[in-house]
Amino acid sequence: LARYPEIAGVGGAGRPGIVHRLDLGTSGVLVIARNAEAYLALSRAFAGREVEKRYLAIVHGAPKPPSGTIDAAIGRHPERRQEMAVRTDRGGRAGRPAITLYRTLATVGGLSLLELDLRTGRTHQIRVHAKFLGHPLVGDPTYGEARWKALPKSRQAVVRDFPRPALHAWRLEFDHPKTSERMRFEAPVPSDLVELWERGTGQPFPGEI
Repeated sequence: LARYPEIAGVGGAGRPGIVHRLDLGTSGVLVIARNAEAYLALSRAFAGREVEKRYLAIVHGAPKPPSGTIDAAIGRHPERRQEMAVRTDRGGRAGRPAITLYRTLATVGGLSLLELDLRTGRTHQIRVHAKFLGHPLVGDPTYGEARWKALPKSRQAVVRDFPRPALHAWRLEFDHPKTSERMRFEAPVPSDLVELWERGTGQPFPGEI
């Protein structure tokens, strides 16, 4: 705010200029609008699914098939109201449509690195869909599982103790709200995810993703 004081009154209270959300603990790209016009246009682009959103995640296990589409509605968990869940209720309150495309970039020793293409923007969508797929995120305090117990003992602690969901908002693409030029922003993979992969698998983090 000190550098860009004009954004103080843009967007919602307490969230100056912030157009979209990342789950607590998720690293990566975040879009901030510097004026009300850009904020409105970008908000509409996100709501209209006009923004390409790519994430990287480290999950337990090896998805089969190694790439595919998760098309499963998401809504409030019927009992734990602070959580979300895949909802396919019949005769009850179903969830809202949610679509995630996934692609396995590497699998080593019980862990996989996934690229995820978020086609909708439901709360906790990737985390819920990963669990639904049977491959929850490492470090997820809400939707994770103690799958680290199946890893070699020398690698259990680094996976067990990872302090956040192993999720990174890697890339965003959208049209500039004023010029309509296609813009692409990418956040480097953070060092803690690289270390998690290398210590958890004993292999270098993939150089080409």
